[in-house]
Amino acid sequence: MTNEAPPPPYANWGAYRFDRALSRACEDQSLTLAEFAEAIGKSDQALRNIRYGTSSPRPDTIARIEEAAGWDIGGYEQAREGKTPTPAVRAIVQSQPTRLAFLLRVVHTKSGHPYTFRDLAKELRQGGIDITVGQVEALTETWQGAPEGIEAGLASIFGVPTSYFTDDTVAVEVERELALLAALRDTGVKNLALRAAGLSPRSLDSLARMVESAREIEGLSSAEHKRDK
Repeated sequence: MTNEAPPPPYANWGAYRFDRALSRACEDQSLTLAEFAEAIGKSDQALRNIRYGTSSPRPDTIARIEEAAGWDIGGYEQAREGKTPTPAVRAIVQSQPTRLAFLLRVVHTKSGHPYTFRDLAKELRQGGIDITVGQVEALTETWQGAPEGIEAGLASIFGVPTSYFTDDTVAVEVERELALLAALRDTGVKNLALRAAGLSPRSLDSLARMVESAREIEGLSSAEHKRDK
């Protein structure tokens, strides 16, 4: 970026950029730096050392910083590089209709095209749920009058836990994984191994679980099972 030294009191440009991103995150959440320090379990001085670059946070501290700042995994390094940290997926989806709408946006059929209301109605009827195309479409607006077993039926089709439709915590995790899988699919990433180089063990573990989820959605056997043969 530049050969000039960062402005005092910053030890390096990464710290300067991180502190600016952190300040914006605190402002967005109406948090003071003291409140942020408390949220991550650090003293004001410890946070100041991290902000100014005079100490490097441990992986567990980075995870707490990212969570408290509302950033996704990797947000800390993105901030230090001067990039806008990717927002964490929050429990912003509060109803079954919007959760169904999310699945329709990001999950594709085994043949590679987005699910239509007709696709869902056909598969639900095959699973023993009496429902019309119009009723499936109505589910994206209201859950009133939804037939019994609809959550389990939709969960089976989309390859998600049934609790996705009722549990905010589960929904956040599922949407985080599906959003990444959709991004990988849409950008045509071919060589995941090369692009994973340099990621932390925590990120690699998350990525591995997402790949396994993708294989389940596509109806493929697990990678571990194939290796054992």
